[in-house]
Amino acid sequence: MPPNTSLRAVARALPPHYADQATLIGAFQELWAARHFNGSRLEELFRAVQVGGRHLALPIDEYRGLESFRARNDAWTSAATELGARVVEQVLERSGVTARDVDHLYFVTVTGLATPPRVREVVTSQPPRER
Repeated sequence: MPPNTSLRAVARALPPHYADQATLIGAFQELWAARHFNGSRLEELFRAVQVGGRHLALPIDEYRGLESFRARNDAWTSAATELGARVVEQVLERSGVTARDVDHLYFVTVTGLATPPRVREVVTSQPPRER
């Protein structure tokens, strides 16, 4: 590593909406049954992953109204952008630097397609610093 490279702060965040696995199974079975014949396979899959629940971008009831892939991805993108902005603010505060001082940002997500452009939106509210 170059001598001036350092990791100044880290932060993490989860969406505020949580649903336990039993609630998720019930919601998915209701939706799945309207379109597919093998609802029991869905429950087997959900139980096989052995998680207690999941943090969701939206309240669980709002997902029913998202009919298209685009609507679902747009909802996720909006929630992820807000969550990402909070994390960036936390990191900047903890590290004692401004966004102009940051050369690199690394992030991890397990869902969502629009992540790189949205993170760029959050971080680039100030022009990049010339090096």
